[in-house]
Amino acid sequence: MPVTRRAILLGAGITALSVSASRAAAWATDVGVYTEPTLVPALRAAGRIFTASHGAGVAVLAAPAALLLAQIQHNAAHDVLIVPASFMDDAVRRGYVEARSRRDGWRDDLVIAAASGADTGQDARIVLARGTIAVTDQTVASTLDGHAVLDALGLTSLARVQGVANTSDAAFMVATRAVPLALVYQTDVQADRRLAVAAKLAAAPVVFATGLNPAPPSRNAQAFMDFLATDAAIAELRRAGLEVSA
Repeated sequence: MPVTRRAILLGAGITALSVSASRAAAWATDVGVYTEPTLVPALRAAGRIFTASHGAGVAVLAAPAALLLAQIQHNAAHDVLIVPASFMDDAVRRGYVEARSRRDGWRDDLVIAAASGADTGQDARIVLARGTIAVTDQTVASTLDGHAVLDALGLTSLARVQGVANTSDAAFMVATRAVPLALVYQTDVQADRRLAVAAKLAAAPVVFATGLNPAPPSRNAQAFMDFLATDAAIAELRRAGLEVSA
């Protein structure tokens, strides 16, 4: 069978699975959301609320934004796309998202994470003295270039850096005590009780934008977009670490 829209997106790679006709029919009601890995816990939590109230499932499929756009180019039919604003600009230009449906304003802070129980709320320069910090390399495996963030803040000379593929890897290294620190999103910390925010960074937060496929495969796609602007959804997203404009 040809590649369907319910591709499973894993890390830096994308694996497509074929499906039965009955499953394909069910997907006409399910909502397919393509997004960055760091937003998966937040969107799955919001999706459970949507399913309880609307009866439609929400499939959250994740990969770095550049790979998501590449997958869409090869006919993977998303319903809702949620990516950093600069990538949404590209998605709108390419016609992957209906321009009028675009909503900006999901802000995700960049932080230095440490193991839960460590001192928190400190200056980044003091925190970096604790030891090696895991940061994302500039590769297709991650939208975030951690080295560039440290450079922009003038922190590179203070840091002993361990390059990793993505913020999930960075968070895992701290959670398992392989390194004491990691540069990650606030949402990464909120998703793992083993982590705490040792320092917030002065860098501008990453702003994510949401948008709807001009011809969404699911008839519930618009309902899910509308749901994301409700008080119930915003409260769930904020619990997951996002700052969302009401």
